[in-house]
Amino acid sequence: MITNGEILSRVFINGNYSLDQQESTLSNAERIYNKMPNSFNGIDSNVGLVVGRVQSGKTANVIALSGLALDNDYKVIILFLSDTNNLLTQNTDRFIRNFQNIDDVLVVKKSKDGNFDIILDKQTLENLHEDGQKLIICSLKHSKHITDIKNLLSQTPYRTERTLIIDDDGDDIGLNTARFDEKF
Repeated sequence: MITNGEILSRVFINGNYSLDQQESTLSNAERIYNKMPNSFNGIDSNVGLVVGRVQSGKTANVIALSGLALDNDYKVIILFLSDTNNLLTQNTDRFIRNFQNIDDVLVVKKSKDGNFDIILDKQTLENLHEDGQKLIICSLKHSKHITDIKNLLSQTPYRTERTLIIDDDGDDIGLNTARFDEKF
């Protein structure tokens, strides 16, 4: 695992992380990353839950985990951030700030109206993939948005790339208690 990669290093600089914050969030990100499926650890399937109090640094750790994953050959990070536009915008803005000026990472937001903040269609995604772009997609947590993202990515070369899906603020809402067996 690459722990001092260019993307995560830039995230720490862009986010103004102190050395203590860098060490702490990197340690947490490494622990989580080592439990993820397909992270060269022999785990075939794993689902994790991280619980933290309000203002405990959960989002900072999700940002660091995303940077670590992108440095280690993940190409797509999908973040379900909330069920409200205000929290989605607040958290997306934080990701944009932390991943700004990183040439091969694009952060996009899918808002409540169902639109992306940039044109993100099949052709655009094919061009981005060809250019080696890694994607961070921030979305509201809603079955329609989940299905829209799945349908869009499944038409592009990103469908076969390593993807990390994060449900931030899982305590905020739950879709339902039924098992979701459809492959993403």
